[in-house]
Amino acid sequence: MDDSVYSLEDAKKAALRDYPEFAHTLIPAMRVDWKFVPAGVLCRDFRGFRLWDDYWADAVSIRSASDAYGLRIDPAGMRVWSRTGTLTQVMRALLELPPPHDPRAPRLAIGYAPALILPSRGR
Repeated sequence: MDDSVYSLEDAKKAALRDYPEFAHTLIPAMRVDWKFVPAGVLCRDFRGFRLWDDYWADAVSIRSASDAYGLRIDPAGMRVWSRTGTLTQVMRALLELPPPHDPRAPRLAIGYAPALILPSRGR
């Protein structure tokens, strides 16, 4: 598949095919505005993202079922939260992470985030 043209439905099917154990976290993630794309569209291995108001974003990199990386970035592109582990562990942690404007949510920048090419929100 050409990375410049993709179907979110095709990406979802590809993720389920590549990582069948992801089914129990992929479906709930899709219900809360997560989008999944072919690897390399966002930035190297990142395959999923969720955009929040005011340009906050969560993303997940899936290298294998046992090697995943999740992060949240603030509007300035700084990493405020990250987690590594299995795909299931990382997706559960991302799904349990409070929304950015929740008082319990992480807000302190802990480092630079990789440059993600996120779709325009039409603003």
